[in-house]
Amino acid sequence: IAGTTRDSVDVLIQMGERAITLIDTAGVRKRKSWDGDIEFYANTRTTDAIARADVAWLLLDATEKSSQIEKQLAGQLTEAFKPTMIVVNKWDLVQKKLTPKNYQDYLTQEFPGLEFAPIVFVSAMAGTGLRDAVAMSFSLRDQANHREGTGRVNAAVRRILEERGPSSKLGTKAKVFYVSQIAVNPPTIAMVVNKPAMFEGQYERYFLNRLREELPFSEVPIKLQFSARKRWQDGEGGIVPQPAMQSASDDDSVIESPQRRVRRQGNAEGRAYGKVKPKTMERADAKAPRTGG
Repeated sequence: IAGTTRDSVDVLIQMGERAITLIDTAGVRKRKSWDGDIEFYANTRTTDAIARADVAWLLLDATEKSSQIEKQLAGQLTEAFKPTMIVVNKWDLVQKKLTPKNYQDYLTQEFPGLEFAPIVFVSAMAGTGLRDAVAMSFSLRDQANHREGTGRVNAAVRRILEERGPSSKLGTKAKVFYVSQIAVNPPTIAMVVNKPAMFEGQYERYFLNRLREELPFSEVPIKLQFSARKRWQDGEGGIVPQPAMQSASDDDSVIESPQRRVRRQGNAEGRAYGKVKPKTMERADAKAPRTGG
């Protein structure tokens, strides 16, 4: 019953060799139904519990339609990039007239921001499905904390762009200059592009869905950070523009780290002006005998 629990309660359980802390959050009701300060602080603690959790369970009653409160909670989980599992309780009471596929389609319509979240059907009364829910929780935590190699991220982005790249009304071609996973929990992909606005909106949703298919983040939120090329100071104190990266085949989607590009350009410019010695000369100088004075 919403409002029965007024505070988040931590419950420690042991499953095999794993210890798990379950956070039983306070019941949530509509703001206009709050009963004074106590319920206000109970709602605040629910928000804090979302931030503390590694994985969140959005618990639904299979015998009732989804409520506005549940949709608001789903929105909070989406905004927090929190790995989320939709747990459908009392499934034993409706499984004779509903199929998991039908209910999944219903949830996709009700919670469009969590279309990637796994769904587990349980019965608290019969005790069925609970072990599956716990096992899925560990899988979500592992996905959220996984760091993919830059090479595989680059290859995935290249395939997606070759398959379908963003387009503009002016015919501008999208270019990606750098991409890397820069953080975990949530997995965060940073991309330096020529026009960040081209990657926003509808194409960003498409891009996220394709990333989940290409990378091991199929059931957790992915955070994207698009930024435009910038200017920076080189070693001489001057400002130089960040150049576009190209491969031997002039592929615009080739991705190279800025640090490597700075070193490569600095060496090339230094040799042109006699500032950097070739490696063979450096080795020869190192072996030359010292002369006494």
